Amino acid sequence: MDHGLRRTRLASRLVELQADAFLLTRLPNVRYLTGFTGSNGQVLLTPGDAVFFTDGRYTEQARHEVPDLERVTYLDGFLEPVVQAAGRLAVGRLGFESEGLTFRTYEDLRAAAKGMELVPVGGEVERQRWVKDADELAALDRAQGATDDAFDAIVGRLRDGVTERELAFELEAEMRRAGAERSAFDTIVAFGPDAAEPHHEPTDRALARGDVVKMDFGALVDGYHADMTRTVGFGEPSAELRDVHDVVRRAHLWHVGGPARGGEGDGARPDGG
Repeated sequence: MDHGLRRTRLASRLVELQADAFLLTRLPNVRYLTGFTGSNGQVLLTPGDAVFFTDGRYTEQARHEVPDLERVTYLDGFLEPVVQAAGRLAVGRLGFESEGLTFRTYEDLRAAAKGMELVPVGGEVERQRWVKDADELAALDRAQGATDDAFDAIVGRLRDGVTERELAFELEAEMRRAGAERSAFDTIVAFGPDAAEPHHEPTDRALARGDVVKMDFGALVDGYHADMTRTVGFGEPSAELRDVHDVVRRAHLWHVGGPARGGEGDGARPDGG
């Protein structure tokens, strides 16, 4: 990942943002710009410089993950060190992520940054992140690959008596075996009627023949998330479930094909029904 290039692109926007520097506090954006993977870090970005801040838990980790920036370790919050660095860099107008600070932190920053004008900035790094570079696409591909591999491994292990919690644990273990750092989000496994709950919390419900099995899961690789949902039948599905599946399939085909493809809105469907 070329973090330096990303910072340069963002710094080139400072003039238009009417800021001399930009304080980054949202962790996904800090990681995007530096490669830091810890749970506490901030970046002060100027047109020609950048300073990274974290607490003492991450001094060594930051040394390895952010070797190309000046690093500041603090004991009691990032506000004073950031303001001191901004003063040293002659910052008069300090941009900050408007979505990244609580009101209390904003008030504390305003009190600490006397003589500086605070400039709220919304969504600037997020817009830069919209277009993925080759490294990001490769990470997404690995994340989806680990997710696919986990599904392939688990679907053959469906068995009478396994619980939702057990199967969720097995899915997460298989994603890690396939190269994931961890799950991208809390894994959802739901059997039978539980599958009707979109965000079901796995329970000790045991799998039985005739159940549908819903799995909503994804792998996290290099900070990039995969997300996949699959519903499969265990044993012979009931006639009612087959009818529901057919209705959903036809609706999907209709949505994909659209009435225009069926002939000027004449109601023809892609499946010929």
